[in-house]
Amino acid sequence: MWNKFVNEINRFTEYITYLFMVIMVVILCFQIITRQFFGSSFLWTADLARYLMIWVIFLGASFSFQYGGHVNIEILLEKLTIGKRKIMQCLISLLCIIFLSILIFKGIELTSLTMTQTSTNLNIPMGYVYIIIPISGFLQIINIIDVTIRYWKIGSKLEGADKK
Repeated sequence: MWNKFVNEINRFTEYITYLFMVIMVVILCFQIITRQFFGSSFLWTADLARYLMIWVIFLGASFSFQYGGHVNIEILLEKLTIGKRKIMQCLISLLCIIFLSILIFKGIELTSLTMTQTSTNLNIPMGYVYIIIPISGFLQIINIIDVTIRYWKIGSKLEGADKK
């Protein structure tokens, strides 16, 4: 049940990330074409592309845990026995969860503070841009828990990522 829940969330997150990426590329191409043929482009295209890039980065960071996409130092863990390696991985996951909890809390704070501030060209509340910070933090915590559970059962991070 847990695996199905995490897989569905990640599948949806990946879909949204790909969709935003395609929209961003189309907008940037549109901006380049209008600038080339008309000498100027619409102001809103740069802002929208920037905000979509922010969302793509944060959403991509959330599901990349499942693929072992985050930076880690394997050489330190390889020197430990399997039991100590599992304990160390749990401690690392706990530290990540603490950091991401702070990120969620501060992201909610930032979002609520910037709901009255609007973007220059799109005239939307900046809180809509920053809401991805707590969303991503929550999604990353879910993925860290999932990867840690699989790591504890299997004993190898790479095997756990491959078995998805």
